[in-house]
Amino acid sequence: MYTSTKRWMKRNRTNFAIGFGVIGAGYVVGQYALNKFSEMRERMNNDRIARENLRRRFNQNQEDCSFTVLALLPTAVDDMLDAFPVEDITRELQQQRTDRGGARGVGGTELTPSEFSSPSASGTGEDGKSVISAQTDGFLHTSQLGGSISEAPSSGEILRGKKTKAQLWTDLKINSITRAFTLIYTLALLTIFTRVQLNLLGRASYVSSVISMAIPQRRDSTISLENYEEGQSRNATNFETHRNFLAFSWWVLHRGWRELRTVVEAAVKETFGSLSPREELTFAKLSELIIETRKKIEGESEEIRRNQKWLSYILPPVEQEIYVLHESGVLPRDSSRPSNSPSPSTSDPGIEIIEASQFTAPGSPPAKTQEPTVSPSLRHLLDEASDIIDSPQTTHTTTLLLDALFSQLVDISVKTQAFKSLIPSPETPFPRIQELHPDETETPKAKLATILAVLTRQAHAIIGSDPNVYMQAMDGVRELEALSAVIYSSNFGLGDSSSSPPHGLQEQLDVAKETAAAENDNDENTKPEPIAPQSIPGGRVWNIFDSVWARVAGS
Repeated sequence: MYTSTKRWMKRNRTNFAIGFGVIGAGYVVGQYALNKFSEMRERMNNDRIARENLRRRFNQNQEDCSFTVLALLPTAVDDMLDAFPVEDITRELQQQRTDRGGARGVGGTELTPSEFSSPSASGTGEDGKSVISAQTDGFLHTSQLGGSISEAPSSGEILRGKKTKAQLWTDLKINSITRAFTLIYTLALLTIFTRVQLNLLGRASYVSSVISMAIPQRRDSTISLENYEEGQSRNATNFETHRNFLAFSWWVLHRGWRELRTVVEAAVKETFGSLSPREELTFAKLSELIIETRKKIEGESEEIRRNQKWLSYILPPVEQEIYVLHESGVLPRDSSRPSNSPSPSTSDPGIEIIEASQFTAPGSPPAKTQEPTVSPSLRHLLDEASDIIDSPQTTHTTTLLLDALFSQLVDISVKTQAFKSLIPSPETPFPRIQELHPDETETPKAKLATILAVLTRQAHAIIGSDPNVYMQAMDGVRELEALSAVIYSSNFGLGDSSSSPPHGLQEQLDVAKETAAAENDNDENTKPEPIAPQSIPGGRVWNIFDSVWARVAGS
């Protein structure tokens, strides 16, 4: 039995060898396939996590932008209320009406917002004139002023140096329209700049988090005090650089809108200067006047508007950058120096100090000992922000934001409050057949004074409404989110050869891996942890946003 089995095994040993070889090869191939499948599944899972992480960071960043704009806007509005004394002019008109003791209308009557916001669109009263004042929480409301606007001034008024009623109405008209339009432009530019700022910094934060995850963790328990201090110093420098970069919002909030006001006021005077506050306008005529005003501000043709440069209203010239940092409170200001002069000393890591000679030759003028300059990292952020703001995509997005804001102001607010007969009430029952009288078929009109009253109220609603309908109107512009996505996802895999530190993500990852490998050379048991390719935004994660602008702009 044993001999026969041995002979059978010997005769079939070739078949056994082939069989075992096939089984072994099948096992190896199967294990390889399982490993590849597991690796692919893990890669897909990591890719999904990276996508969700990037999307979550991006969405949170856009919410932060909206809250930041709402927090910064009152700073500019407070200055605008002082620069455009609409309420003071209204009180002066009211005082003149009270002094005359006119029989029609009672001067100084304080009305509720609902009473003031419902003037007759047809203007049936002979002396009806809505005063352009609509305050909530202490904002004065006046009803109507009688008498002719073009009345000749009395000798007593001339002697007292007071403005005539016609002059006050002209000032009221120009200031009301200019203030509302300047607020619209300031809100749009502040939104654009805030999106650029926070998305640039959000991108840097995301890149830093990816780099920190990519650096292999050391397995030993030794602590390097030198590396710790170096990391702390680097973090402090980044924090100060980001803080300095955010401080440049001071320019648009305190200087940019004032420069913009000059342009807006000139356009408003040219368009609305010849109109009387008692003149009745149709909604189509009002829209035509506003479009004409926007053309004078933004450009007559589409080509001019496409090349419109808003950078000077958003960022200061290079020679005034240190001045902005002083005025915003980032850099301390020496009391012995004028307000527009840089401080001689600073400990800000985002600012470099250039040392000058402490000794001068006899009779020569004293030399400055220290001159603060913008650091290379802050300069890189400012230059990148300037390039983005001057880009055609940003200019196009700004125009769309202005379209949305003016649509909210004119097509919704003014139309529903000044031209009420254009909006039928859903609660009013209408018969199926109704005879139309000739007066009812005429195009509804509203007096310019009524329109000015609505514009005055909307100037306060831009920052005081809850929810803020103007912010919601801008959030509805899809190109704004697309522009933010382009900024947030740009420069992930590109290095910057103009600066000494590596700005490209792949370059920074290479440096991080080389540093970690050098630290772990003496530890044989320590192996660098592999970097998942899906964690690097230069891979498939880039595809989340790489074509979003084309998709949104083309839809």
